[in-house]
Amino acid sequence: MNASLFDNFENIKNNIKNKEKTQSNRLTCAIKRKNKHMTRRAKSEEVLRSVLPDMVEVGVSYHVMSSGDVDSMSFMTFYMINYSFDNVLISTWVIADSDIDNLIDLMESGRIKNLKLCLGEIYPGTYPAEYSRLLKMRDDFSFEMVVARNHSKIMLMSGGDSGMDLVIESSANVNTNPRMEQTAIHNDKGLYDFYADFFAGVKSIDKYSTK
Repeated sequence: MNASLFDNFENIKNNIKNKEKTQSNRLTCAIKRKNKHMTRRAKSEEVLRSVLPDMVEVGVSYHVMSSGDVDSMSFMTFYMINYSFDNVLISTWVIADSDIDNLIDLMESGRIKNLKLCLGEIYPGTYPAEYSRLLKMRDDFSFEMVVARNHSKIMLMSGGDSGMDLVIESSANVNTNPRMEQTAIHNDKGLYDFYADFFAGVKSIDKYSTK
C-alpha cells in the first residue's frame, strides 16, 4: 500500500475516534450534571423523612431549620411521594431550570393537577431562558402564571387524595441553595385560604405571562 494513502487512512481513523471521544465526553458530562442534581434531591428527601411525617395533622405546624442540605422544592415533592394535589401555588422570587424540570415531571405524572406560579419582577430579564421555558410549559399545561414585585416564598397544596390544606412558608427560593434556611409547614385551612385569597388578587406586570 502507498505510504501516503496509509497515512491518510490512519488520519481518518484518528479523526473519527477523536469525534466519538468528544461526543462521548459531552454526553457523559450532561448525564453527570443531571445525576448530581438528582442525587442531591434524593439526599434532601432522605433528610426530610427523618424529621417530618408523611401526613401533617390538622392544626399542626412543623418548623424546620436546614443548613444547605435540603432543597426548597424538596419540601413540596416530599408530600407528593404518597399524595397528589388538585391545587398547587408556588410563590418565589426565582426558580431554577432543574426545578422547572421537576414541575414538568409532577404535572405529567398527575401529582399536580392545577398550578399557579407567582414570580419576582427580575425573573424575565435576569433569567430569560428559564422564563421562556416557563412560558412554553404554561401553554402546554394551561396554568396561571404572574410576574409581580414579589419576594415571598410560599407554597400552597390542597385537594387530591391527601385531605390536607398545606401551607409551606420558607426563606428559600425555589432553587438549590447551600445556605441556612427556615421553613414552616402547616395543615391549616384558614391559613391556606388567607394566602390563596391574597394571591388571587395579584395581577401580572409582565404582558407575556398573561394569556
